[in-house]
Amino acid sequence: MIAFSIFGMLPLYLNLMPDAQVTHLVALRIILASAVLVSLLLIRGRWRPMLHQVKRDPKAALCCMAAAPLAMAAGLLSIWAYLNQQILAASLGQYLSPFVSVLLAVVLLREQLSRLQKLALIAAAVGLMLQFGNHSFSVLLALGIGALFALYGFLKKCAQTDTLTSLTLEHLAVLPIALGYWGYLYWQGEPGLVSPECSLWLQLGFAPLILFALTLLNHGIQKVNFTTYGLMQFIDPSLQFLLGIWVFNELCPPEQLLGFMLIWGGLVAVIGSGLRRSNASTSKLAQLS
Repeated sequence: MIAFSIFGMLPLYLNLMPDAQVTHLVALRIILASAVLVSLLLIRGRWRPMLHQVKRDPKAALCCMAAAPLAMAAGLLSIWAYLNQQILAASLGQYLSPFVSVLLAVVLLREQLSRLQKLALIAAAVGLMLQFGNHSFSVLLALGIGALFALYGFLKKCAQTDTLTSLTLEHLAVLPIALGYWGYLYWQGEPGLVSPECSLWLQLGFAPLILFALTLLNHGIQKVNFTTYGLMQFIDPSLQFLLGIWVFNELCPPEQLLGFMLIWGGLVAVIGSGLRRSNASTSKLAQLS
């Protein structure tokens, strides 16, 4: 939940540097995060174990590396939307991601939906259709963001590897692209990836913030089934939806607000049900002990 909350609140952070260039910011994030992850591997003596793990399970390594360009593309689309006053459009796009995740969980991972989860998805689907009725221009953006984030999560779920290895392989896979872009800017005579129009510390701080959120996300995705992960993804766009209305004053017709209430209501019901089952299991274990 913390990871999705951080992603959901990103428009507030990016609003502090409205003149930042999307491609510069993403490339800088990849380079700085890669440096941090490689340093952690070396400090903890995990470099050779990671190489042995890659040789032992190349399929997991390929899943992590294949997820990398998906995350990069989704980040580019989302940040562009945040910086161009399209927060509601971005939130609509990310509402699609949980549906794709749950579909992948049911079809490919053979996970079963509970009755409450089915009702929550039906309510969310109705709510989503109500919202898209007033934002038809954002359909392509929505499909892109939703599919990319869902496929990223699915590949990371299939990887079944530790968080540090997973994130390192992911970032190293796209590091050449980021370095190549940096070299291209230098060749064109541009000063570099840091935009002089924005705060240096805000631009540098973006990388550790996203890395922290991705660490929580990659750790959590191995702890829950993919259906639960898919439903939890509603947190991110819901927070963005609220920010778009209350902070950035984007227009919200009544039917769109009704759609949001249906989506969030379904999510609350599923989370509440999960917490009750967890508490019941804890009580039974306490009684047995």
